[in-house]
Amino acid sequence: MEKREYKIEIKKEYVTDLILLGVIAILTILVIKPFFKALIFALLTAYMLRPLVDLIYRFIKFYRLSLFISLLILLVPTFAFIYYAAEGARPLIEKTTEISASLNNFIEYLMALSNQNSILRFFNVAEYLKNFQDIVDILTQYLKNYLRSSLSNIPHILINVMVYFVATYYFIVDSHKLEYYYYKLLERVSKKKQFLLNAVLKGLKNAFDVLVVSYITMTLITTVLAYIIYFAFDVPYALLWAILTGLFALLPILGAWMVYGGVSAYLYFIGEPTKALITLLYGLIVLTLIPDLVLRPALSSKQAKVHPLTVILGFFGGPIIFGFIGFIIGPAIMVIFETVVKEYYEYYVLRENNK
Repeated sequence: MEKREYKIEIKKEYVTDLILLGVIAILTILVIKPFFKALIFALLTAYMLRPLVDLIYRFIKFYRLSLFISLLILLVPTFAFIYYAAEGARPLIEKTTEISASLNNFIEYLMALSNQNSILRFFNVAEYLKNFQDIVDILTQYLKNYLRSSLSNIPHILINVMVYFVATYYFIVDSHKLEYYYYKLLERVSKKKQFLLNAVLKGLKNAFDVLVVSYITMTLITTVLAYIIYFAFDVPYALLWAILTGLFALLPILGAWMVYGGVSAYLYFIGEPTKALITLLYGLIVLTLIPDLVLRPALSSKQAKVHPLTVILGFFGGPIIFGFIGFIIGPAIMVIFETVVKEYYEYYVLRENNK
């Protein structure tokens, strides 16, 4: 009887501890929720920045100073970008309506051209352009609202930036401790759980490799390709617009279009309809379709040794489920999933057949 009561008491304590841990976990999630994006980006940045820190450390032999120099390289352009973005947001809001009108005029010009061509008329291109015109109006309104919201949220943005840099610092500083705790954990679990943890860790590393290649490499490639067309057509501040195109390309499909579409409208507005049309077609094919559907999946899948379809599904499915942060979470989940499945297949299927 006493033994039974003792077991019941143990179960009650277990349930009580579980409830307490659950409450603490929920409260912790609520506290860090406003900074979730900053922490995710900090984790990714720490992964990318650590090799640079180690490289600088070889020369100056002070790890924290090496880390400080690495963060400074990142810190200065970040705050400069925030400052100039805030300064340019107000005039950009005022110009948004004008830009939208120019784009609509440009689309009407393309519609007129398509109606004059029998092949384009057969494929009903004018109707597609009309639908595209509606999308322009929706995006223009969205851009206005987004810019107004960003201006009113500058204090919150600065707090997130501060959290981002502090978290990046501590993720790098404490990375060695995390590795130590991880290997200590492996010593205390079964071989099956060790295999699972190692498979997940390998998937996480592959996911980071995909994100680094996808976002950093593709941003640089898009920037160079955009600069070529802007420079060739004498667009003012060609390098600045090219950099903005590369940054906006971080948002698949719609991102880069918001810049090269505006440049096309500008060229049409100053009386260069041919250049405007070429810029728009170049942007759609070279700056959007090829990077998002060909280069990004090919480079990412080669780096992480996963299937290109996995990368594509992650990049386009993630934002639908998770919103903006889904551009990071989506590919990470898909890459981890494929890596774990491959590891299980190689360990349990191929290994068993080779016995």
